[in-house]
Amino acid sequence: MSGVLQSFRKLPLLENKLLIGNPDLVFLVVPCIYSTLETTLMQTKRHKTSPTCMQMDLSVAYRSLLNCTCEHKNIPISCWLASFVKHAQKIGGTDPVVRFFRCVGELEFMGVVKAASYRNRSAVRVALLPTSFAF
Repeated sequence: MSGVLQSFRKLPLLENKLLIGNPDLVFLVVPCIYSTLETTLMQTKRHKTSPTCMQMDLSVAYRSLLNCTCEHKNIPISCWLASFVKHAQKIGGTDPVVRFFRCVGELEFMGVVKAASYRNRSAVRVALLPTSFAF
């Protein structure tokens, strides 16, 4: 019976062709999108390539969202906006409220946040929970 039932790793056709057991190789072939997205959003370095630092706004918006998540289940947009304005870098001639709502739209498009309910559109809920709260 053992000659008939063999492990799929020992089949001559599949021998040394399957990525099993090595998580680094599996991650290279099948990347974890959520952890990559979270790592990108949690960055703290400022990019000097952009004079307006718009790519940092997403990171600041995500961090301020996580700060508000500790206090509320459904985060009021006014609370999130106040936290964003307090931490956002000032850019001459650009309203921080406009920058905030641009970030809210992008985070909603990525699936990180969604409206708290159909009737309550003045609050958001985190749809993509972070793996850690390391601040």
